[in-house]
Amino acid sequence: MQNYDKEAEAQAFEEFQRELEARFKAEGTPSNFMKNIVALSAINFRLAKAVYDLKSNTKFDVFAGKTNLDINIINTELKEPIYTESPAAHTNAMLEKFKDEYALYPSLFFFGLGNGNFYTKLLQNQTHEKIIVFEPEIEIIFIVFNLCDFVSSMTDRFAIDLFT
Repeated sequence: MQNYDKEAEAQAFEEFQRELEARFKAEGTPSNFMKNIVALSAINFRLAKAVYDLKSNTKFDVFAGKTNLDINIINTELKEPIYTESPAAHTNAMLEKFKDEYALYPSLFFFGLGNGNFYTKLLQNQTHEKIIVFEPEIEIIFIVFNLCDFVSSMTDRFAIDLFT
């Protein structure tokens, strides 16, 4: 096990913040990905840096349907989609279930980000004070950060952690 070096961590964080700032200036209007990375870096610098350093996904392909809710992610190694049926229908069914059964729960814990759409909709319920998602695939985080904007909720209500 490696010893924790607080000064080295602080220096790495500052360097990463400078790198993000330079990319923001170069991009002009920041993408969902960049906005999510900045928000995540404030609460989990190491995960934000790891996701940022990916640059592209290699294990998964993204397939978009007719609407923003109809996005599926396919594991190219296993040749399996995350959603076996319509992603939009799955998201809507889950939202109905949570509206009926968990609407008043202040904290919710999940395993897996999916395509991210469920969480963007679930975060509209202000009763949910904290939503924690454990995701085992860093590439899924990368994909979802490109698809969804979690910035307004990430620092105080929504957290993602890599589960390995």
